[in-house]
Amino acid sequence: MKQKAKKLFQQIYLTGKNFNRNGLWESAASCSFGFLLSFIPVLMIIVSLCAGILRVNEKALQYVLSLAARFRHIYDVEPFLQNFMKIRGFSWMEIVLAVWIVWMARRFFLSIAQGMYRIFRSVARPVPFVLQFMTFVAELLLVLALIVIVMVSFLLEELFSNASLVFLYDIFPDFYNISSTILAEMLFYFVIFAFCAAIYRYESRSKPKLRLCLACSLACTLSFFIVNIFYNLFYDMSRVNLVYGTISAIIFLMMKVYTFFLFFLFFAQFVYVSQRYETLFFGELYFLDETEEADFWTRVKRFLFIQPISVASFENKIHYMAGETIFSENDKANAVYYIVNGTVEESMHGKIAVRKKGSFIGERSTLITKYRVYTAVARTDVELICIPQDKYLDFLTNNEAAQAKFIRKITR
Repeated sequence: MKQKAKKLFQQIYLTGKNFNRNGLWESAASCSFGFLLSFIPVLMIIVSLCAGILRVNEKALQYVLSLAARFRHIYDVEPFLQNFMKIRGFSWMEIVLAVWIVWMARRFFLSIAQGMYRIFRSVARPVPFVLQFMTFVAELLLVLALIVIVMVSFLLEELFSNASLVFLYDIFPDFYNISSTILAEMLFYFVIFAFCAAIYRYESRSKPKLRLCLACSLACTLSFFIVNIFYNLFYDMSRVNLVYGTISAIIFLMMKVYTFFLFFLFFAQFVYVSQRYETLFFGELYFLDETEEADFWTRVKRFLFIQPISVASFENKIHYMAGETIFSENDKANAVYYIVNGTVEESMHGKIAVRKKGSFIGERSTLITKYRVYTAVARTDVELICIPQDKYLDFLTNNEAAQAKFIRKITR
């Protein structure tokens, strides 16, 4: 359990570091503005489709209007809906117009795709046509999901107000007291959960495990739900209206949307870190300060990564007693070693160097000469982690800073 907790903290650290390095603060803002640009056309298509489906029921139309009225401070959709209701039946022109509105609103999903590319660019590169097609399909599916929420919300409203079902109150009083609005909100958060899971699973194009995607989607949804509660509790709308006027609703909406996309991209980055955890972990090991005397944050980093228990296994964890030879000169070099504990003595042509805990040995010979150019002996009892040549090469290939450090090592 202790090892799992430490691994989780390591993953959170790596997620935060890569989140900041990839500039995902700006990507979250881009997604928020993309949402704002797409909001009005998407709202128009959702309301018009709901009205078209439910137009035979006057009560249903009033319910759709009451839902649309909640966004009147952003866009008053009622005049558009009144004109729309004058149309009797759908023609091909209305269908083409609906598809065109959704297509023009694709900016939202393009922003998401760009944010995901910043995270997963080392894994897969998007094909422009496929990206456009997936963006269109994703937005269409989201619109359909929101329409289903509206319709289910209306049906629940009708169910709870049906006089013939009053007897249920005596049998299930707690359930009966749950309003359709709350159930509709639950459906809304379920759509967010499903949306995040689908994006993490398919938009990353890195084939993450479904279990990982579902866990990160749940964490994202719960985080946004909790923060949203605090926003609603402590946000004084009347005061903000006094200062900012009519744009206060848009500011409040943008604040919520930006917060959601911070969570969304953070957990997308967590998916990436979980998939490439071992490579990223060795990257942190590679840049650890080998001296114990360092500033506070360096000591925190050393505490998290200096003991690589989470990546050690029976296959790659090796122990040597003091005096034992780890490898000899002219041995075939097919792995790099990391010193977890103890000290190692390197000897070549009478010259001796001592490597301590936190050092790598055997790098140059593994990648360049292919044969050992010196002998390494355990000066004390040592514990090593063996990093195969292919994994070490993969790490260097995807880390420019590590490449620069490796070049400095072999040229000095």
